[in-house]
Amino acid sequence: MNATVDSPSMESLGLHRLSTDARIRLAQELWDSIPNDDKPFELTDEDKQELDRRLADHLANPSTALTREEVQERLKARRSQS
Repeated sequence: MNATVDSPSMESLGLHRLSTDARIRLAQELWDSIPNDDKPFELTDEDKQELDRRLADHLANPSTALTREEVQERLKARRSQS
């Protein structure tokens, strides 16, 4: 994804240089800045179709699901390759 004014990246903002603790505090501040209104989040039709596709795939092939630990290990491996 390319960074735009509406979706800057961590790198373009220099956030990748912050410590883990500072990034966690910033993430909490960002989360807290989102208004807590009663309007539910609306999925687009495209999002709904993708979720339906993924659910159908999972139901047809449940053995392909990964545990949280397996996902974390894959992410760690990717990071160490970068």
